Amino acid sequence: MLTVVVVLGCRPDGNRPTSEMRKRVRHGVEVAMQEGSSLLLFSGGRTASIESEASIMHRVYETDFSEVSIPSILENRSLDTIGNAYFSVSILSHVDFERLIVVTSPSHVRRSAYLFSFMLGSEVATSTFGKVPEEMTAVEERRLKMAKTLFEDVRSGDMDEIWKRMRSFHPLYSEI
Repeated sequence: MLTVVVVLGCRPDGNRPTSEMRKRVRHGVEVAMQEGSSLLLFSGGRTASIESEASIMHRVYETDFSEVSIPSILENRSLDTIGNAYFSVSILSHVDFERLIVVTSPSHVRRSAYLFSFMLGSEVATSTFGKVPEEMTAVEERRLKMAKTLFEDVRSGDMDEIWKRMRSFHPLYSEI
């Protein structure tokens, strides 16, 4: 059965990948190769460049891992982690998969796991590299709390209600 490996984007340097972005792509490819029957999903919209984070990561994948042939798809509408989860899970509603693994940086793991599990309506796995920088712990805890507050009283997996909540209360998605 298929395993989907979702690689979350991060702010690029113009249209160039940062070292953090390259690490995420590298780790995502390694995880997908270990899993065997995999699909890579690169997730990230246009945040700081003309090109989407997903497109930049896909370019890194094609350039740095040209010998690897893992099918891949792009999610390029998201503007933050909440959007990464929502739009990735929306795309995957048409894919028959058994397992979902979210690849991101260490400080981002707990919030990503919560959001993807909440959107999907079931548990997801995460994979990362390195350790959490201490100065990021408090920031990430606040962001996780904000995400949980945003979806308070919304049933896990109810994508219609999740989208309504995003449109009504999340400034990045209220204009879409």
